[in-house]
Amino acid sequence: MGITFANPALAWGALAAAIPVAIHLLQRRRPRPHPFPAIELVRRSRERSARRLRLRRLLLLAARTLLLLFLPLALARPQLARDGELAAAAAKGPAATALVLDASMSMGWRDGRSTLFDKARDDLRDVLSSLSAEEPVTVLVCDGGAAQAASPSFDRAAARRALDEARPTFLPADLTACVHAAARALGDSPLAGKRIHVATNLAAALWRLDGPSPSVPTEAGEVRPDVVIEDAARGRELPNRAIVDLAIAAAPEIGPRGRAFAVTVRNFASEPASDLAVELVVGDEVVAKGFLEIPAGGAATKKLVYRFPQAGAVTGALRIGGDALAADDERAFSLPIPRDLRALVVDGDPSPVRYRDEAFFVEAALRTGGASPLQVTTVDAESLPARDLDGFDLLLLLNVRAPDPAIARRIADFVESGGGLFVSVGDNVDADAYNAVLADVLPRQLHLVKTAAQPGKEGRPASFAGLDTSHPILRIFSGAAQEAFLGARTSRYFLLQPGPAEGILASFDDGAPALVEGMRGKGRILLFTSTVDRDWSDWAIQTSFLPTIQQTAAYLSRTLEEHRPRALRVGEAQPLVAPEGVQLASARGPDGKERPIEGGQATGIDRPGLYRVLRADGSEAQELAFAAHPDPIASDMRRLEPRELEAWFGGDRLQVEESPRSRRRQETPFWSLLAALAVVAFAAEGWLIRRS
Repeated sequence: MGITFANPALAWGALAAAIPVAIHLLQRRRPRPHPFPAIELVRRSRERSARRLRLRRLLLLAARTLLLLFLPLALARPQLARDGELAAAAAKGPAATALVLDASMSMGWRDGRSTLFDKARDDLRDVLSSLSAEEPVTVLVCDGGAAQAASPSFDRAAARRALDEARPTFLPADLTACVHAAARALGDSPLAGKRIHVATNLAAALWRLDGPSPSVPTEAGEVRPDVVIEDAARGRELPNRAIVDLAIAAAPEIGPRGRAFAVTVRNFASEPASDLAVELVVGDEVVAKGFLEIPAGGAATKKLVYRFPQAGAVTGALRIGGDALAADDERAFSLPIPRDLRALVVDGDPSPVRYRDEAFFVEAALRTGGASPLQVTTVDAESLPARDLDGFDLLLLLNVRAPDPAIARRIADFVESGGGLFVSVGDNVDADAYNAVLADVLPRQLHLVKTAAQPGKEGRPASFAGLDTSHPILRIFSGAAQEAFLGARTSRYFLLQPGPAEGILASFDDGAPALVEGMRGKGRILLFTSTVDRDWSDWAIQTSFLPTIQQTAAYLSRTLEEHRPRALRVGEAQPLVAPEGVQLASARGPDGKERPIEGGQATGIDRPGLYRVLRADGSEAQELAFAAHPDPIASDMRRLEPRELEAWFGGDRLQVEESPRSRRRQETPFWSLLAALAVVAFAAEGWLIRRS
C-alpha cells in the first residue's frame, strides 16, 4: 500500500505552508523592559490581554498554514493505492509466495534507458513490498543454472537483497524447471495458500510445455499453486536479429592466407529486415562489409572474404547493425593463420608427357591453393638422398622405389619429429622391399597387388565404398557430397597385411583399405593403396581428388585444424593444450576478469566475446585465444501465447499481467477530504480575523 498523486507536480505547492511560519518568526520582536512604577498596574492588565491575543494569533497561524498545505495537496489529488491482484489474494488469506525472476539473455532487451530485466525486477520488488506480514516468501533467480529455491521465510531483507543482487546472464533460462523448483519449495510452508509470481518476457523458447504442470507437495497431496505472470514486455512484440552461425573456411580463390567468413543471421521478428549491414572486423579495422535482406522469421547468410597479410594468431569479429539486444549482434573469433608450408614431392615415375607424369595431378592440386600457402618442390627418386628434409613440412612419395636403409632412416626421423608423410603406390613399389625398410613408418605393411579389371578382359573396376566423413580430411564429403568421391574407378590396388580397423579412412567396395592413416612420434602418415596418376585409377581426374589432396596436405602438416576454430557456447568449458614446458594460468574474458584454467580446461565462460589465455608468467599465449558466443535459443524473442500457458497451468490458476503493477492498483482517493479541510481552515481564518 502507498500514496500516489494524479498531479504530482502540484504537490510541491505544499511548501507554501512554510510562508506563514516564516513571516511569524520574522515579525517576532521581544521588547526591552524599562521599570516604571507608575504604570505597573497597566502593564499587568495588558499581560493578561496579550496572552489571549497570542493564542488567537497562533490559531490564526495554524489556520493559514493548514490552508496553504491542504489546498495544493487537494489539487494534486492524492490517493491510497494497493495492488489489485494482491488485494484479491488477501481476501483468500495469506499464501506462501515464490518470486521467480527470469535472468536469461533475452531479458537484456533494452527499451529506452531500462531493460526488460530492470522492469521485471521492479515488478517483483512491488510484489514483495505488497505482501502481508503473514506471508513467507522465497526468491529464485532463473539464470540458466540449476533451478533451486530455498524454503519460504519471513526475512524480507534477504529476499530484497536477492532481487537487488540479481543480474541478467548470457544464457537461455529453463523457466519450466524454475517454476517446478519454486513449487517444490512452497511445499515447505505450512500455509494452505500457494502462489508463484514469474517475471519474464514470455519468450516461447524458454518454456517446455510438453511435460506436467507444476504442483506443490503437501501432506494432503499435490496442490496446484496460483501463478501470476508479470509480463516485462507489457504485451508487445520483441523484434530481434541475431548472428546464429559463423563458418570460417579457406578461400584459395583470393590467394594464400585467404579466408571466407560465412555468417548466418536470423530475423526473430514479424517484419522483414532490409539492408542490414554486416561487417568483418579484424583487430579494430573494418576490412569487409556487406548487406542482407532477411524475411520475417527467416534467416540469410552473407559470405565475406579477406586475405590476411601475414601468418600468426589474429582476432576479430563479425557484427551486424545494432538492435535492442546487443549481446547477439557480434560474433568474435580467434583464428590462427598458418605459416607458409614447404612440400617435397618425390616423383617415382617421371614422364616427358606432362599429364602422364606421376606427380602431375598432385602438383596441380597443391599449387592451386588450400588452407595454407604451400611451396612445392618436386624431385625424382635419384635426387632424394641429396635433399635435406629438415626444411620441409610435408614429404610425398609417389610410386617411388623402396629407398635404401639410410634414406629410410631419415624419412622415419622426419616423421618422428613432426613431419607429414604421404605415400602412394604403383608399378615401382615392391611390397617386400617396402616392408623391409619402411615397416616402422607405414600404417600397414603391403601384401600384394590385386587387379580388379584389365582392358579387354572380364572384371569390374573397384570403387570407393566406406568413407569416414568424421575425419578432418574427408569431412567435406559428408552427405550428398560423397557422390563426388564414390564415382572414381580403380583397376589395380595393393592389398595390405591384416591389422586393426582403426585408421582406415576409405575402403574399396570389396572391403580392402584405400586410404589408411598412421602415427609415428609427432608425425602423421597417410597411405593410398593405388596410384595418383591414371595408370591404376581415374581418381586423379575426379572432382574429389583436388580437395582431398589439399585437405591431406593441411592435415599431415597439422594446419587443417588451425583454420577451423571450435564453436564454443557461453557456459561451456574450453579445452586447452599447453605447449611443452608452458604452464597456463588463466583466461582473461571480454570484461577484463580472469577465469581459472583447471584440468586443461578454461571454465567460467559466462559471457560472449574473446578470451585471451595467460601463461603463469603473466604473458599472453596468443595462439590459444578463443571466442565464445551465446546459444541461439537465447536470441529467440518470439512470444508465447498466454492461452498456451493457461492450458498448461490451468485457466483458473493462471493470471497474465501485461500492464505495469502501478497501473493495476486499487486506488482510494482522499483529495476531497483535504479540500474540505482546506475550506474549514479558510473559514476558521476568517472567523479569527473578525474576532481580532
